Amino acid sequence: VGGMRRNGFARPLDPLQVSSWVVFALFVAATAGLVVPVLDAPAAWVFAGVYGGLTLLTFVAVARTTNSNAVDTCVLARGTSTSVLVRPERLSRLPFFLRIESATVKPFGGSDITSPPRRVSNASVAENLAYCFLCQVSVKRRSKHCKVCKKCVDEFDHHCVWLNNCVGVRNYSLFLFSIGSTCAFVTVQLCGAAAALAVISSNDTESGWPAVAARLKERTSFQLGRETHGVLVGVLLVANIPVWALITQLCAFHVQLRREGLTTYDYILREQVRANEPPTPSISDRIAIRYATWKASRRRGASAVSSTNAVRSNTNITSLYKDTFNDDNGRGVPVLNAVSTGTEVPRHHHLDVDSRQKTAGEITRSQAQNGDSREKKSLR
Repeated sequence: VGGMRRNGFARPLDPLQVSSWVVFALFVAATAGLVVPVLDAPAAWVFAGVYGGLTLLTFVAVARTTNSNAVDTCVLARGTSTSVLVRPERLSRLPFFLRIESATVKPFGGSDITSPPRRVSNASVAENLAYCFLCQVSVKRRSKHCKVCKKCVDEFDHHCVWLNNCVGVRNYSLFLFSIGSTCAFVTVQLCGAAAALAVISSNDTESGWPAVAARLKERTSFQLGRETHGVLVGVLLVANIPVWALITQLCAFHVQLRREGLTTYDYILREQVRANEPPTPSISDRIAIRYATWKASRRRGASAVSSTNAVRSNTNITSLYKDTFNDDNGRGVPVLNAVSTGTEVPRHHHLDVDSRQKTAGEITRSQAQNGDSREKKSLR
């Protein structure tokens, strides 16, 4: 593919990449010129050895990571005599026009395109490949095409602007080693600046600033004042704090990714899915929901109890009058006696005085009619 970047040193260089080189050089120069001369002889030699080793280690690790090429090996093997033909219709469709199952696709609103057969390095792994229409070659399924580097990266993790290079499975170990060595480098540098500032602030004649001033006067004719030296070391200390915090957080983040078996790209996709999910209710919301549910259940329970009592009352009234009116021997006397003698009818019958008098009158008329019918029968 035309314009494919081979590594992070390929032009154009990223401005953040160049700025990191400048900051690294300034940190090393400031530490060597301001921190090491202030420390006492044994501590100065130990600090210089550790700091110098970490400086060299960080420089080599970052340079190697920047110079690495995380491109998919299928892209490098394109056009070789050992490759075989694989049609894109055998491949799987995945996002970002990288992995497309059909041979006919529409890239970003364009017209249909029918792709010719492509070559891969081994026919046995053909089913595990996907076709990239930008690289014009079949690549591995977990590869992603980086629009900055203009190439497919095997198991793409992210594009690092500080390295001006993509990070994938081929250089991920180098990347972890780089950020780990950088974290150690900044940590030692931060501790050295703090120790130097403590020495400058001390008035001890053996280990404080008077002893440092005498030692520097013997070694060189150029000497900074106490206030100037202290301010410069303080600026170095303050400048190291955010760098240390950021690089430590980056190391912890990638350690967590390694534990979960994720790449940075996978993590971003997962967080996007979680962002679209409904938010989890807070503790106060859960309490309010539980209270509303309990209150609603109490209301349903009370209404159910009242309905049950009403049904039972209606059943009792119906059975009472069924027994009274259908009693061949009693002929409604219990109700008449209750009305004539003033005996209270049970409350659950829900009969007022008018209803009871009406009921007694109806029963009396019924008895009179029965008597008349018997008299007529006897006359016959």
